Amino acid sequence: MSGLQSEDPFFPNTSILIVEDEHLVALYLKDIVDDLGFHCCGTAATAEDALSAAELLRPTLVLVDIHLAGDRDGIALACELRERLRIPVIFLSGALDSQTRRRAEAACSYGFLSKPCLEDDVANALHSALERLR
Repeated sequence: MSGLQSEDPFFPNTSILIVEDEHLVALYLKDIVDDLGFHCCGTAATAEDALSAAELLRPTLVLVDIHLAGDRDGIALACELRERLRIPVIFLSGALDSQTRRRAEAACSYGFLSKPCLEDDVANALHSALERLR
């Protein structure tokens, strides 16, 4: 964790890692996270980069796009984050087929956000996930 304080008194010291392979979407999500008073500790575009960042930064929570470029998708990443680092995730997706949804549900995420997502959607998902961590 970076040590930076969240402006939200109910969730101090909260850092969020964003894993999204669409650069503009990642920037949009970073702006939302920052506007909500949380600390966006970084962004990553691939599962490999996300794992490296998570090991180094130890975020409180990770927003993960299910469909990532590279060898591993966001679901495989979420499982690895949970098993190796015990870091929870909230999934992001533009569209889910039934098989992918079942895999995502089995990964024990702390929430789902449909893209495009609004600031209120992100706020609700983050607060719900952080409540579960308390």
